[in-house]
This record gives sequence, structure tokens and C-alpha cells, in this order.
Amino acid sequence: MTLAVDAGTAAAVCDPDRITQVLANLLGNALAACDRHGHVALSVHSEPSPGHRVIVRGVARAHGGDITAESDGLGKGATFTLRLPRDAH
Repeated sequence: MTLAVDAGTAAAVCDPDRITQVLANLLGNALAACDRHGHVALSVHSEPSPGHRVIVRGVARAHGGDITAESDGLGKGATFTLRLPRDAH
């Protein structure tokens, strides 16, 4: 199994402890669901504006953001997108 991380310098308004909890939950689930030849990727980037797990979604929404999930079907992987408001500074 491989884990690829592409973390830029995007800044967001958030409680770092709660967002760490969200990311740990998402990565833990991804790694647990992945077979030994699988691939998990984490990327962080900013967008001009922020455009399903209950606890994770609650934390994301409490920060003014949201989380979405997309998949092409069973065994084809999934993409989870966590969106948070950009830091005004």
C-alpha cells in the first residue's frame, strides 16, 4: 500500500485539533479499506471559494465548510473532499 501526500501552503480558518481529528478519521478509514496493493492520496490546496461520515461532516460544517464523497463504484476507490473557508490573513 502507498500513501502519497501533496500538501501546499493553503491556510484555512479552523480549530487545528478538530481538523486533525477529521483528517485522521478519513485517512484511517481509507487505509483500513485499502488492500495491500492500494493507493491512498492526500492533497491540500486552496480554491477561490469553498464551493459521509456524520461526525466528520459535523466538524466540517461547524467550521463553515463541508465534506463530499465521490466513487465510481465498489472496488474503484473514492475521493473525499474536505472544504474549509480560506484564512483572510
